[in-house]
Amino acid sequence: MLRFTMTFTLTFLSIWAFSQGPFITVSSSGNDNIAGLYVYRLVDDQLELIEKSGAVQSTGYHNFHPNAPFLYAVGNNKVYALRIDENSGHLTLINEQDSKGGPCYVKVDESGRYVMVANYGGATIGVYPIGRDGGLLEMQQSIQHTGSSIDTSRQKEAHPHLITVSPGNKYALVPDLGQDRIMVYTFDEASGRLTENKFMGKALPGAGPRHLEFHPSLPFVYVVNELNSTVTSYRWDNTQGKMDQIATYPMLDDQFNEFSKAADIHLTSDGQFLYASNRGHNSIAAYRVMNDGTLNAIDRYSCGGDFPRNFFITPDNRFLLVANQRSNNMAQYAINQKTGVLTLIKDFSDIPGALCIKLHR
Repeated sequence: MLRFTMTFTLTFLSIWAFSQGPFITVSSSGNDNIAGLYVYRLVDDQLELIEKSGAVQSTGYHNFHPNAPFLYAVGNNKVYALRIDENSGHLTLINEQDSKGGPCYVKVDESGRYVMVANYGGATIGVYPIGRDGGLLEMQQSIQHTGSSIDTSRQKEAHPHLITVSPGNKYALVPDLGQDRIMVYTFDEASGRLTENKFMGKALPGAGPRHLEFHPSLPFVYVVNELNSTVTSYRWDNTQGKMDQIATYPMLDDQFNEFSKAADIHLTSDGQFLYASNRGHNSIAAYRVMNDGTLNAIDRYSCGGDFPRNFFITPDNRFLLVANQRSNNMAQYAINQKTGVLTLIKDFSDIPGALCIKLHR
């Protein structure tokens, strides 16, 4: 049934407690949009709009540097490096580089020395060194993906959809929607070079793996599959970079036969709950995470808009924020930390093509 209902470091916790609050950024992907990023401040459970930034126009996914005031975004076949003023939240463009394809995801490695990009269009992944000023140096490595799978409309060729690093920065993982594979690369932190690992994760034929996230404390990784709207749990071996399937879970009701494509996946920072978004069905599926890596379904909740892409869980696990691309809004939910139940508490409208939400702590 679709229901519509209205531990980090001491330093971070103290920042969170101050009235100043951390900054939350939202990518805006509207056509000809002059403000590519919206900046909010979280103050006493409320989000206050600080800036509609024109530093870049019409962005897709973005991510922050792990320990410096830099933000990296993709859009318009570019990779952008920006600086965020930690007092005002103002964004300033440092520089940009050609993405060498149609970019859909950007990530900074744990060392903070390299930016990694996945190009859905062109089927490549790339690595850029970060300069001293936070700017992007020229791409130092590009890897071409090849392959296909059974869906003749979406899987005629490879489509890398995300790139991220494993805990400890030892491997880079890339869900490839076109191949029904999660490619695994060893990552040399000293040089920033990627080398294809002998192991890879396999998805069910036609599943279309899109995004993934590691459990914060247990050896599991969870993948959301776009084409069949499912979530698959894997056991993760960090010594070999090996993924072994545990089980696959539906995100939709059995009776639902209309258009729906899964988009994003995240766990709470304590690893108790997992959420995944469905476009078309316009819902957030919620699960309780068990100690053996399996999932128990909790419920499905309206996303508070149309076409939920990325969503974000605040580090204290109190709120879940959803970017609804076609309804141009962001919905804020309270998370019941005992049950995982979501309750809609506020809507933020007029964010053209809202797509990706991140927090600068």
